[in-house]
Amino acid sequence: SDLEDLVLSTVVLHELASRGPTFVTDWPVERAALARLRPGRDADGCLSAARFELFAGGLELCNGYHELGDPDEQAARIDASNEARRSLGKPPYPVDDEFLDALRRGLPDCSGNALGLDRLQMLLTENRDIGDVRAFRVAAPEVLR
Repeated sequence: SDLEDLVLSTVVLHELASRGPTFVTDWPVERAALARLRPGRDADGCLSAARFELFAGGLELCNGYHELGDPDEQAARIDASNEARRSLGKPPYPVDDEFLDALRRGLPDCSGNALGLDRLQMLLTENRDIGDVRAFRVAAPEVLR
């Protein structure tokens, strides 16, 4: 995961900055805890996450995925993610039991997309500092204590 972050931030994003808007699809399985898995479109057909991100001007503008609908698989992924966090000395994330209950009751097949309006404004104004396009500044965590 750390190596993927490094390659994404130093190689892939640099390359994408010189292109027009580009969708990155077929994400590694480990990168999509809430997404369905499907055979990848590569020749090897390895599983990939049904997830995408849109990049433009070197910025991630939005991301989306096809929601995993299997409550048992979702619970297993949450447990595996929290176990990985514990092994790194990080606190586990709380389990959203209401979400898992909704899946058990038959949450309809769904997908979603999240567009960062602040990032879109950065792109349109050619601003590289997200703090300059936000409507208000958020205090640093140490200030909030």
